[in-house]
Amino acid sequence: MKRLLLTLCLVLLVVGVVAAQDSDADTDLPAFGELDEGWNLIEPGGDTICSNGTPFAFWVRPGDSEKVVFYLQGGGACWFGANCDLQSTPTYDPFV
Repeated sequence: MKRLLLTLCLVLLVVGVVAAQDSDADTDLPAFGELDEGWNLIEPGGDTICSNGTPFAFWVRPGDSEKVVFYLQGGGACWFGANCDLQSTPTYDPFV
């Protein structure tokens, strides 16, 4: 199970790095070794936005590679336009 989790994390990291290299982001993202201790807010910039129009951002905290948590909060999938329409009644909370 640990091996599967590590493999998944590495795949997601590589995909993120490749996507960041191909994007036209206005912000240079810090390397992992350049991050401060504690939580770091990462704002990729470019064309990334949230469904409510706010800029996309995420948090990273450097730590022990033997203790990794990769958390994706549930919700936010749009199966058709109406369930994510902010003018209507979306099926998720866009302001989490």
